[in-house]
Amino acid sequence: MAQAMPHHVWTAPASGELDWFNQRVYEYSGAKHGALNGNGWAAIVHPDDLPEAASRWARALASGQIYEAEFRLQGADGAYRWHIARAVPLLDEFGNVVRWIGTNTDIEDERQVRLRLSEAQSELSTLLNSTASAFYSVAADGTATSCNAEFLRILGFDEASEVIGKTLHDTIHHTHPDGSPYPKEDCPVLVCAQTGTEAYVPDEIYFRKDGTPVAVEYWVRGLYRDGVLTGAVCNFNDISERKQADEQRVLLLNELNHRVKNLFALVSDIISLSARNATSPKELAAVLHGRLSALSRAHELIQPGLRPGRSHAGADLAGLIGQIFAPYDASHLDERLQIAGPRIGLSEGAVTGMALIFHELVTNAAKYGALRGTTGKIAITWHTEGGMLDLRWRESGCSPRQTQPQTQGFGSVLLRRSVESQFGGTLAYDWRPDGLEISIVAPLSRL
Repeated sequence: MAQAMPHHVWTAPASGELDWFNQRVYEYSGAKHGALNGNGWAAIVHPDDLPEAASRWARALASGQIYEAEFRLQGADGAYRWHIARAVPLLDEFGNVVRWIGTNTDIEDERQVRLRLSEAQSELSTLLNSTASAFYSVAADGTATSCNAEFLRILGFDEASEVIGKTLHDTIHHTHPDGSPYPKEDCPVLVCAQTGTEAYVPDEIYFRKDGTPVAVEYWVRGLYRDGVLTGAVCNFNDISERKQADEQRVLLLNELNHRVKNLFALVSDIISLSARNATSPKELAAVLHGRLSALSRAHELIQPGLRPGRSHAGADLAGLIGQIFAPYDASHLDERLQIAGPRIGLSEGAVTGMALIFHELVTNAAKYGALRGTTGKIAITWHTEGGMLDLRWRESGCSPRQTQPQTQGFGSVLLRRSVESQFGGTLAYDWRPDGLEISIVAPLSRL
């Protein structure tokens, strides 16, 4: 029984001046008998802890409530150890305090254990809150018992208190990706919390605090204490960006396949029609080279559309025309070429068609018209009205002037097919004395 008693026992009258300490107090402190009475006890309290200890004692005296405080007491060797002091009031028959009986209990070892535990918990919390993966744990009934900062960030909660103690299945995991209900008995997290069955789910839907869905993958494992299943812990990652990237890759692959098929069909058509109209292998090679080069330049303009995060917004009518004229950059061409009109953005399909149209026009101008000599000029102008593009190609200063051909070659077939079939427009020729003028009118919606 004596071993269970606290190290120190002390008493005080109702006024609060301590008037008696047991032998253990003096043995611990090395103080002379009687030296601690009154306010003498303050001499062995650590100076940093004395104000709080004295303040608590004053409040207990004023209220008649139990006194409790933790502070360091100096031993006979000069070292300080933590103690917890408690005092209870003794009351008379009228409820008035007549005396206080107090104890001081050494808690140095216990406090060190608590401190190390607190430091370990703080370090663990820091590590868990620093991870890129979110986690939460649940008890067997599905109520949340812990979570980390990434959990709060992904799901839009401000404080862990909004989560702890709540049944998370009803809040964050109640619907399948297709929108169908997700019964509790089918939830892998709750199943694991109750049976220990581990699971990995590669693609699921969680819901944020505001109700918006977020795509996640998650792992769930049983949570054991002393070998007994007490719940489950779930780690999950936000895979929204990954899913968007996967969808984008699939879309781009399908788009690439579509373009390649169209390109092969177009090249086959060009080869077939060019072969019918060519008079020699050399001419066929030259014609094919020019037309395929036009396709290549058109592809360079639409290529950014094949790269994630980029678009073909830079492909416009004026830029395309400049690309097609690039191989014909003879001296003083800038003085002989006029390009004017508002910016017209071109879709990827329209770029290819327009590239072939202008390639044919430029090729004919170089062979027969304004670019054949050194004095010819070309003016390409356009405007829009009523949802239509109205474009004019005017050649002037041709010597000798270009005349209307007696037969229709592939270039003419290609021009008309592109304008009328692909763009739903009209094509008109005017063989003027000083050069050819062409009118192309097409709906802007087809460009």
